[in-house]
Amino acid sequence: MSLIPLGIRGVNVTTPYKEMVLQFLDEISKAAAVVGCVNTILVKNNRLLGYNTDIYGFKKSLIKYKLKIKGKNILLIGAGGAGRACSWVMGSAGPRNFLIADRLNQRARKVAKLFNGKVLRLDKINDAIPNMDLVVNATPIDLQHIIIPIVKKGSTYYDINYKFKRIQTRRVRVINGLSMLVLQGARSFTLWTGKKPPIEVMEKAAGLKNG
Repeated sequence: MSLIPLGIRGVNVTTPYKEMVLQFLDEISKAAAVVGCVNTILVKNNRLLGYNTDIYGFKKSLIKYKLKIKGKNILLIGAGGAGRACSWVMGSAGPRNFLIADRLNQRARKVAKLFNGKVLRLDKINDAIPNMDLVVNATPIDLQHIIIPIVKKGSTYYDINYKFKRIQTRRVRVINGLSMLVLQGARSFTLWTGKKPPIEVMEKAAGLKNG
């Protein structure tokens, strides 16, 4: 990679390159190795070091929105790179049921085994959604119009995408991935610079209301 001769301190990596980039790195963090993808590269001592700050960003966003995982029924749709980062967080937080659905059953089975989940076939999703306390969409497809009408009242729909216009409804809580984006970026900034970034300023710049 040309980052070293260019004098670049670090970069973020986005879909669909989070897994592909692994082959070019000199070292990856333990967390990045477990989830099998990297979204942050640090150049240090002429070496390329890979990290996954999506894990941090998603975990901190759950805290920000006061979303409880322990004892809850959780459904994750999408077991790709971002989905695996979310699985790390939710699977270790003690959910009552943690279901994982993906168009590739083999990929869903692998993630379920790693993070204490159970595989849900895609054709069974509509039956499961009404029983969920939290549904997380980690696919690049806007599923709001499919999920929101059938998820139970008082539950939460969290779409890690941040470009879709959120459906406004009082029946369920709808969250997008903008906070996760900012928080993972803040963690990347710290890795690159060793400094704590102004998160509130970043949130306002990204358009998050009240930070």
